[in-house]
Amino acid sequence: DWMPSLDMFYSGMMDIERQFSFRFILDAVAKHRMVYNNEFFYGTASVSKFETDYVEKVLSVRKNII
Repeated sequence: DWMPSLDMFYSGMMDIERQFSFRFILDAVAKHRMVYNNEFFYGTASVSKFETDYVEKVLSVRKNII
């Protein structure tokens, strides 16, 4: 809902707040897909998986409550 349509994409990316939103969305998608296909979203991470000071770079596996 926050992302511009294709015809408005370029002007939307000129706004730094929208650009950050877009990058964090791609980061979330990439982290979701990282387990299944490492190359599909290569280079989209806001925080590299090799960053040592950021402990939340990889989400832990969900616990099955039931």
